[in-house]
Amino acid sequence: RDPENVRAVMLWTQLQLDKSAAEPFQRLANTLEKFPQNQELRLQYARLLGSEGDYEAARAQFSMLLAQEPDNPELLATSAILEFELEYFEEALEKFDYLIVLEERVNEAHYYKGRIAALRDQYPEAISAFGAVGPSREFSDAKTRAARLLVDTAFASDIKSFFADQRQRYPTSAEQLFLLEADALRSEEHTSEL
Repeated sequence: RDPENVRAVMLWTQLQLDKSAAEPFQRLANTLEKFPQNQELRLQYARLLGSEGDYEAARAQFSMLLAQEPDNPELLATSAILEFELEYFEEALEKFDYLIVLEERVNEAHYYKGRIAALRDQYPEAISAFGAVGPSREFSDAKTRAARLLVDTAFASDIKSFFADQRQRYPTSAEQLFLLEADALRSEEHTSEL
């Protein structure tokens, strides 16, 4: 009765998925064809595609969403992470850089920029990006990744210098940074003994 009712269409789709229907997204796709400007429906479709493992199709839906709302930080971040997972690194980097310009989800953007640089063996860039991650969900992993790169590519003095700088930048996380530094120095000591 109400083909634009997002909740009804999503519920129908979820029921089709639950009973392993042959084409569970058919009604949802048809509804989107009729109402291509319905952002909420497209977003739900993109998320469902991602949760079902169809990352390329989810990426296509996020591209359409971003065409209509290019400055939406949630869409940018989700799309960038999806592209990172699919190894579309250039496209992901553009979106992460744009998030930094928008001053939205900055820590997450730096974290993924560091991961991309590390995958490309661009260690100074990766260390710099991980160093730019402030207190957040990504903080500890970013500093651990930077420390590992420093252990592999630098001297103990570089590790100490990195963590001293981090403690100045993020004084409320000093204790955590001291612990990470100690782990890194132990790893560096063990590596140099080999």
